Amino acid sequence: MAAVMDRGARILVVLVGVWPAAIAAQSSPADIPVEIRERVLTEVGSRWSTPARALAVDWETVVPPGPMRAADPVQLRGDGHNGWFLLVVDPAGHQPFSMRVRAGRVTTLPVAGRHLRRDDVLEPEDIAYVTDTVWGPPPVEGELIAEPGWRVRRNVRMGAPLIPPVVMPPPLIELGDRVEVIWQRGPVAISIEGTATHSAKLGDQVRIRLIDGRGTVRGVAVAPGRAEMETRKRAS
Repeated sequence: MAAVMDRGARILVVLVGVWPAAIAAQSSPADIPVEIRERVLTEVGSRWSTPARALAVDWETVVPPGPMRAADPVQLRGDGHNGWFLLVVDPAGHQPFSMRVRAGRVTTLPVAGRHLRRDDVLEPEDIAYVTDTVWGPPPVEGELIAEPGWRVRRNVRMGAPLIPPVVMPPPLIELGDRVEVIWQRGPVAISIEGTATHSAKLGDQVRIRLIDGRGTVRGVAVAPGRAEMETRKRAS
C-alpha cells in the first residue's frame, strides 16, 4: 500500500512539474512578432479593401513547435466568413503549424439610447454611438448607418446595435403615394403618373395604378414619389 502511494506521489510530482512548462510553451497573442501581425493585417485589408489601421485581429492560443520569428513565412487561408481565417506558419527548423485568427473592422456603431418599440421612428436622442469591432468583411453594397427617421422593426433594448434588419430606412414610396413613372430609352423619355399600391424602399420594385384607369405598371423606386421603368435592349 505504501509503495502504491509512493508511486502515485512521484507521478503527481512529475505532472505538477510538467503542466506549468506546457502552459508556458503555448503561444499567446503577445508572443506573435509585430511583423507577422502587420503582414496579416495588411493581407486582410487588401482582401477587404479596408485600411489595415481600421482592422482588429484575435489570435488563437496554440502550442507551436518552436518560437515564432519575424521572418517566418506565413499564409492566410480561407474566405474570411464571419471574420475567420487559418494562418499557416512555417518556422525555420520546425514543422509548419496553424492557428485560427479572426478579423474584424473597428468602427463606430449606432446603438439604442433608450428602449425602443416596434414601429418607433428614430429621433436624434434615440441614437448613441460606441466604438466596437464588427467581425467579418464589410458588406458588398456598403454599410447602412441608422439615422433619424429610420423605423424600428422589432423591440430593441437600450444599448443594442441599431443595424439592419433591426432598423430600416423609411420607404421612398408609401402605399397610396402619387408616383411619377419615367420610361426612357436614349433621348426619348415618357412620364406617366399613378398611385402606389404598396410601399417600396430604394431599389425595390413598386406597382403603380395609373390615374387614367388603364391598368398598372411596374417600376423601380429611385426617389420619393418617383420610379423608373426598366427597359431591355432588343437582341440584334
